Amino acid sequence: MIQLICLFFPSFLSVWITEKIQKKDFKLKEFIYHFILYTTISNFLIFLIVYVMSNSSIDYLSGHIFTLLFTIKYLIFALCFACIFPFLFNILKNNFEFKVDVEEIKKRGRKPKQSNIVKDETKNERTKKAKTKK
Repeated sequence: MIQLICLFFPSFLSVWITEKIQKKDFKLKEFIYHFILYTTISNFLIFLIVYVMSNSSIDYLSGHIFTLLFTIKYLIFALCFACIFPFLFNILKNNFEFKVDVEEIKKRGRKPKQSNIVKDETKNERTKKAKTKK
């Protein structure tokens, strides 16, 4: 139970702060998007810090790592990240714009293939024209 609180509670806080910054209520789709984004980034960074700071290999998925002292440290880091990320993403959103232009690349020397339907129609039209000319 403590693991679930440590992993997901800070993300709820981040989404709530993001809603307050943007001054709107998120629909379910937006809420899930932001929740997954904040959960992934914050937990990745915290586990990276734990991996770098630990001297031995640790089984992160077992419940043995979540002692009382570790849980308190984890929550402190996670809550700090949860408060920082919404402001950071808002600054990035307001100051940077990402635009992607996609152009179609034409292959040289090749004619576009006609579909079978078009070929059948042209054959039928030829036979009709040939019959009308006779």
